[in-house]
Amino acid sequence: MKAHGEARATPTGPRIVPAARRIGEFLLWLVFDGYFTTHVSGLDNVPEEAVATLVAANHVSSLDVFAAGHAVKRPGFFLAKREATEIPLFGPFLKGLGAIPAERDGRDMQAVKDMLKVLERGHLLGVAPEGTRSPDGRMQPFDPGFVWLAARTGAVIVPCAIHNSWALMPKNAPYPKPGPLWVRFGPARSIDDRRPDADKSAAIANAVRRDIESMLRDLVRETGRPNPAV
Repeated sequence: MKAHGEARATPTGPRIVPAARRIGEFLLWLVFDGYFTTHVSGLDNVPEEAVATLVAANHVSSLDVFAAGHAVKRPGFFLAKREATEIPLFGPFLKGLGAIPAERDGRDMQAVKDMLKVLERGHLLGVAPEGTRSPDGRMQPFDPGFVWLAARTGAVIVPCAIHNSWALMPKNAPYPKPGPLWVRFGPARSIDDRRPDADKSAAIANAVRRDIESMLRDLVRETGRPNPAV
């Protein structure tokens, strides 16, 4: 997620660097309001700063995290492949934008600790509960790990539907095509149980997935553009 203001999780943990933020905002503006045309709706469902917020989005394209980051209007953090954060110059810049390095196998305990720190301090964290990009544009099952993060920190979960990114840049495409994108945020969900069991966590994850499916159906109907996910 992009940052519109400075946000720091801990002095030594994930943080957003103001200079990187300003450069990132400008680049995202060039891409998502220049090369693409991005339509954003439902921003009133994203709580104001200081409210711990976990934005859960569908993930079919490399564009998704940046599209959601461009759309949301508050500082935020997001997971990134550790390899990307270790690239000279680009890696530090990515972390300055709010990237949290994570191993691909999903068992990176340092990344988990960093995500908890971010949410405990009332920041916003963007996640893709599918874990990786869909190979065919359809939504994959949601890992309920994000529910555990929200439950432990008291964060609200905001579902985020990203429409048409698959058509512009499917997995393995060398570059994106210009065109319109839609990003819609749904009503936030609160979790009243700080330690939900596996069944309850899975049920909440599936409910968030259905929220996103519902928004995608609405977007398909409103835009006239198909989406493999619905």
